[in-house]
Amino acid sequence: MEDKARKKEKAGAGRGFNWFAILLVAIVAYGGWILADQQMTMGALDDDMAAARERLQAARTENQQLKDENTRLQDDDYIEKLAREELGMTRKGEMPYIYADNK
Repeated sequence: MEDKARKKEKAGAGRGFNWFAILLVAIVAYGGWILADQQMTMGALDDDMAAARERLQAARTENQQLKDENTRLQDDDYIEKLAREELGMTRKGEMPYIYADNK
Protein backbone atom coordinates (compact mmCIF):
# COMPACT_ATOMS: atom_id res chain seq x y z
CA MET A 1 0.00 0.00 0.00
CA GLU A 2 2.89 2.33 0.62
CA ASP A 3 3.95 1.93 -3.00
CA LYS A 4 0.55 3.12 -4.18
CA ALA A 5 0.70 6.17 -1.90
CA ARG A 6 4.15 7.07 -3.14
CA LYS A 7 3.05 6.73 -6.75
CA LYS A 8 0.11 9.06 -6.08
CA GLU A 9 2.41 11.60 -4.44
CA LYS A 10 4.78 11.50 -7.41
CA ALA A 11 1.91 11.77 -9.86
CA GLY A 12 0.44 14.74 -7.98
CA ALA A 13 3.80 16.48 -7.73
CA GLY A 14 4.27 16.34 -11.51
CA ARG A 15 1.03 18.15 -12.20
CA GLY A 16 2.32 21.46 -10.85
CA PHE A 17 3.27 24.51 -12.89
CA ASN A 18 5.40 23.54 -15.91
CA TRP A 19 8.01 26.31 -16.14
CA PHE A 20 9.79 24.67 -19.02
CA ALA A 21 6.69 24.80 -21.24
CA ILE A 22 6.09 28.46 -20.37
CA LEU A 23 9.73 29.33 -21.08
CA LEU A 24 9.58 27.46 -24.39
CA VAL A 25 6.40 29.28 -25.44
CA ALA A 26 7.95 32.64 -24.46
CA ILE A 27 11.09 31.93 -26.50
CA VAL A 28 9.07 30.86 -29.56
CA ALA A 29 6.84 33.95 -29.25
CA TYR A 30 9.87 36.26 -28.95
CA GLY A 31 11.49 34.62 -31.98
CA GLY A 32 8.30 35.07 -33.97
CA TRP A 33 8.11 38.71 -32.99
CA ILE A 34 11.72 39.26 -34.06
CA LEU A 35 11.10 37.58 -37.43
CA ALA A 36 7.97 39.66 -38.05
CA ASP A 37 9.83 42.85 -37.17
CA GLN A 38 12.67 41.96 -39.52
CA GLN A 39 10.21 41.25 -42.33
CA MET A 40 8.60 44.65 -41.87
CA THR A 41 12.01 46.32 -41.84
CA MET A 42 13.07 44.48 -45.00
CA GLY A 43 9.82 45.49 -46.71
CA ALA A 44 10.45 49.14 -45.86
CA LEU A 45 14.03 48.87 -47.15
CA ASP A 46 12.80 47.29 -50.40
CA ASP A 47 10.37 50.18 -50.85
CA ASP A 48 13.14 52.69 -50.21
CA MET A 49 15.42 50.94 -52.68
CA ALA A 50 12.73 50.92 -55.37
CA ALA A 51 12.15 54.65 -54.86
CA ALA A 52 15.89 55.31 -55.04
CA ARG A 53 16.13 53.34 -58.30
CA GLU A 54 13.29 55.39 -59.77
CA ARG A 55 15.01 58.64 -58.75
CA LEU A 56 18.28 57.37 -60.24
CA GLN A 57 16.58 56.49 -63.53
CA ALA A 58 14.90 59.93 -63.66
CA ALA A 59 18.26 61.61 -62.98
CA ARG A 60 19.94 59.57 -65.72
CA THR A 61 17.18 60.48 -68.18
CA GLU A 62 17.47 64.17 -67.31
CA ASN A 63 21.25 63.98 -67.56
CA GLN A 64 21.02 62.46 -71.04
CA GLN A 65 18.53 65.15 -72.12
CA LEU A 66 20.88 67.87 -70.86
CA LYS A 67 23.81 66.29 -72.71
CA ASP A 68 21.73 66.18 -75.89
CA GLU A 69 20.71 69.83 -75.42
CA ASN A 70 24.35 70.78 -74.85
CA THR A 71 25.32 69.04 -78.10
CA ARG A 72 22.52 70.82 -80.00
CA LEU A 73 23.64 74.18 -78.58
CA GLN A 74 26.96 73.72 -80.36
CA ASP A 75 25.10 73.88 -83.70
CA ASP A 76 24.62 77.38 -85.14
CA ASP A 77 21.42 76.41 -86.95
CA TYR A 78 19.83 75.25 -83.71
CA ILE A 79 20.86 78.45 -81.93
CA GLU A 80 19.32 80.47 -84.76
CA LYS A 81 16.11 78.46 -84.53
CA LEU A 82 15.89 79.09 -80.76
CA ALA A 83 16.57 82.80 -81.24
CA ARG A 84 13.79 83.05 -83.83
CA GLU A 85 11.21 80.95 -81.93
CA GLU A 86 11.79 81.95 -78.34
CA LEU A 87 13.18 85.45 -78.61
CA GLY A 88 11.45 86.63 -81.78
CA MET A 89 14.73 87.69 -83.38
CA THR A 90 15.11 88.18 -87.12
CA ARG A 91 17.91 88.54 -89.60
CA LYS A 92 18.86 91.88 -90.99
CA GLY A 93 16.25 92.97 -93.52
CA GLU A 94 13.57 90.48 -92.39
CA MET A 95 10.24 91.55 -90.96
CA PRO A 96 9.00 89.65 -87.95
CA TYR A 97 5.53 88.18 -88.10
CA ILE A 98 3.55 88.99 -84.99
CA TYR A 99 0.01 87.73 -84.64
CA ALA A 100 -2.54 89.33 -82.39
CA ASP A 101 -4.43 87.37 -79.77
CA ASN A 102 -8.19 87.63 -80.12
CA LYS A 103 -8.98 87.66 -76.45
